[in-house]
Amino acid sequence: MQAKRVHVVAMPIWLCNVANVNRVHDDGMTDGQPGPGLYLDSRPRLRSTMDGFSLFHQSTYQASMTIQHLVVPLNDSKVQSRLLDEWTWLIGAEKHPHLVTAGGDVFVKDLRDGSIHFLEVSFRDFSPVADTAESFEVLLADPDFISAYLRSERVAMFRERGLLLKKNQVYSWSVPLSLGGQASVENVDITDVEVHFSIAGQLECQLAELPEGAPVTGIRIDRLPGKKPWWKFW
Repeated sequence: MQAKRVHVVAMPIWLCNVANVNRVHDDGMTDGQPGPGLYLDSRPRLRSTMDGFSLFHQSTYQASMTIQHLVVPLNDSKVQSRLLDEWTWLIGAEKHPHLVTAGGDVFVKDLRDGSIHFLEVSFRDFSPVADTAESFEVLLADPDFISAYLRSERVAMFRERGLLLKKNQVYSWSVPLSLGGQASVENVDITDVEVHFSIAGQLECQLAELPEGAPVTGIRIDRLPGKKPWWKFW
């Protein structure tokens, strides 16, 4: 059966590296060799072990971090209103960003009933975490919840390596995990929060339409907030 082709009309940095993504074997390990192409890998992963930072040591950065180092305030109402525009295919309408994490995920409030859900961008997973905003605030006092959802160990390692976020920035993967990128410091980038959610939403929407194991021949990125970046060729 002929593979579905997704035409490339934009070239972010990670698209320039697709030929160098390692082959992924059935056991989840990579052989360090470039594969002939990208293949959709939709195997489920456990949040507690998927990122490779679960055994991270208790560094000075981690011990001194506060919740402010793990979240990204959105003070601009316009940014808030359009942040999830490229994710309505997954989360539906009447959703509002409640709390953006430094790791590039977001807690989403359902405007119909006030419940809080978690959008895990890299794995296009959308799941409930709290019935109300008040019960969600209680969860933010739980160290285990902070570690699992706000990636405190991962953020501590990034900060220890000198990767410090500025206003309206999040950590993002240079090569997305859904395209075979590795969850490592070498693969992390700092990205504008709107650009991150816009590109990731368009990417994951297209990948969601492909069957598991299908070759990914290109990605179409049509829309991007703000000014045209240097890699947009039209």
